[in-house]
Amino acid sequence: MTRLKFLPFQVFLMASMIVLTGCSNVKPKGSVSGKVLTGGKPVTAGDLIFVGADDAPLKVSIDPEGNYMATGLIVGTYQVGVETANFKKLTAPPAKMKTEALRPVYVAIPKKYESPKTSGLTVEITTSEKKWDINCD
Repeated sequence: MTRLKFLPFQVFLMASMIVLTGCSNVKPKGSVSGKVLTGGKPVTAGDLIFVGADDAPLKVSIDPEGNYMATGLIVGTYQVGVETANFKKLTAPPAKMKTEALRPVYVAIPKKYESPKTSGLTVEITTSEKKWDINCD
């Protein structure tokens, strides 16, 4: 009789263990940050495209100082592209205009960098934070 009292609890415990075992398939993640440069000067407008083994692109913005930060990348190797063509219409503010905030300005880079498949840029993501400056020369 005592055994039957605990049977529902045992069934619940076993079912919970099975469900939780299925949830432990979390993949380790990492991050990468740095500066995007061309000719030694920052690329001040654009996006980076990271494409990993799953072929799902992750887009990350480049700030007006040329910095970027990509977080939550699953550990592995990524091909990287630098998209700036969409920002061609951006112009620098007039020289007389004093502004405290930097504004993005289009900076031309070689066309091959626009696509992760043609750029030749790859990065290995690990669980530790990585610093990686990208040179588009």
